[in-house]
Amino acid sequence: MSATPIHELFIGTPNHECASCRREFNATNPRAGDVRVLPYLPGVPVGHFQFAYGICGCCLRQAKADEAGRTAVMAAVGRFHNGTPTND
Repeated sequence: MSATPIHELFIGTPNHECASCRREFNATNPRAGDVRVLPYLPGVPVGHFQFAYGICGCCLRQAKADEAGRTAVMAAVGRFHNGTPTND
């Protein structure tokens, strides 16, 4: 949950489901924010290449509520980024 960079170039399409809870975005569950993931790429300066994943309002509120909520949302987004299936 960082500040939006000045210049952005988006490649590909945005995710169609929340990167945290994985509920589909629709009229009742809209995209409310983005989480940016900085990959570890030796030799590439941090910040030049990021992944941005959309999250829903429930997950955004959870992340802003306290440190435990933020940790849980970031862990779920990390699993989404790595392609790990959910446990449900």
